[in-house]
Amino acid sequence: MNKAYFVLLFTVSIFLTPYISQAQAQDEGATKLDQIVAVVNDHIILKSDVDQQVQQYMFQLRRQNRAIEFGEDLWYTALQNSIDRFIMLDKAKRDSIIVSDDQVDQRIDQRISMLVEQIGSEEALEEQLGKSIIQIRADLREDYRQQMTVQRFRRQMQNEVRITRPEVKAYFQQIPQDSLPVIPERVAISQIVAIPPPLENAKEQAFQLAKTLRDSILHHGKTIEEMARKYSDGPAASSGGKLPLMSLNDLVPEYSAAAAALEPGEISKVVETSFGFHVIRLNRRVGDKIDTNHILITIEEESYNNEAAIDKLEQLRDTVLTNKSVTFAEIARQYSEDPNTKSQGGRVLNPQTGDRFIALQQLNPSLYRI
Repeated sequence: MNKAYFVLLFTVSIFLTPYISQAQAQDEGATKLDQIVAVVNDHIILKSDVDQQVQQYMFQLRRQNRAIEFGEDLWYTALQNSIDRFIMLDKAKRDSIIVSDDQVDQRIDQRISMLVEQIGSEEALEEQLGKSIIQIRADLREDYRQQMTVQRFRRQMQNEVRITRPEVKAYFQQIPQDSLPVIPERVAISQIVAIPPPLENAKEQAFQLAKTLRDSILHHGKTIEEMARKYSDGPAASSGGKLPLMSLNDLVPEYSAAAAALEPGEISKVVETSFGFHVIRLNRRVGDKIDTNHILITIEEESYNNEAAIDKLEQLRDTVLTNKSVTFAEIARQYSEDPNTKSQGGRVLNPQTGDRFIALQQLNPSLYRI
């Protein structure tokens, strides 16, 4: 095999070490140092990477009530998948297959939206993972870029394959009946989303509180850290509203614009974003990255006008049912308030694969019941 495609730098005996040492660590409660288990061209595969893949796979199966036991075959299958992925990534690079930042961000937004729907809120997701949404997004970016590049490479290769119907039939018939997989029931879903607007007095109250806190910092000797710990609704409240150095592109546009206009140490005016009202202090700027502290004041959930959103959806539903000159997709593009599905005519895609059809058991409970 050509070295440019695949280089393995271990003998078979050394290759067995990661699994054996893992079993010993589980038995003895020992802590093992990380190991390099394979090298694919310039890519290094660590034992911890393979362990993490196995854990994620087992977790997904448990959520689908299909739990399996950990074993040697499972671990080496995960290792082989990692090797295959890097081989395809290198081949995709040679074939000039490129996935844009916007495409990666769209896929990550879809994934985070699905997780938020499953868990209940962004705050619950941040608490469960121990990270802010911004950090989760940053952690997912490179992994999703690799996944999407591999998927695009696979599709390109598959498009070059030509198989006749008799060949498919002959292959299918040679598989024993008891070995045929069960194909889960799948659905294609489109949606129109309406976000309940805040009641006017609730929005004004949140704004005034943010304004008062800003005034306390500017004129009454309070610090933004002190006010954030006491009043902020953001996940960084316990750390004084501290957001580490991160790219302007990883922050919502309103926050980025307001923070970028400040000099280090300056306090912004009250800034409104989709999360609520912010008071921001710029600590430092390095290129297109900023280090900030902020106070976030959100609007209480019970202060949103749910009836207004329901009325809007009822009207849109009537339009779809009675006006044959417009389609569901056209209404979704024009009126839906979900940025992840609006441009696609409301189509909900599998966030992991990008497929149009999604297995029923992978839907969040509310969509599953519908």
